Amino acid sequence: MIATATSSAVPPAVTGHITFHVVVDHASRSFSMDDPNGLNGVRLHCEVLMAARSLRRKLWEFDIKAESVEHALAQMQDALGEYRFAGSWASANAN
Repeated sequence: MIATATSSAVPPAVTGHITFHVVVDHASRSFSMDDPNGLNGVRLHCEVLMAARSLRRKLWEFDIKAESVEHALAQMQDALGEYRFAGSWASANAN
């Protein structure tokens, strides 16, 4: 788990074998999720830090493990309730 100038809440349990990087924006009640085929993890972390600074708000990022994209998405929707899934970090910030 990597916490970024964020919250101290505990992320969902780590199980499965594909790692997904999750970025939660509590202000917009949304989250993005990238699997290992997405952006490089270091680049993604740096982009999240820059976005948090420019937006002047906290973004919470962490890794979860799941068996598939569908399982990871279900796990996050269970954990975050009514938060909107914004897609991958790159697609969520392309707007």
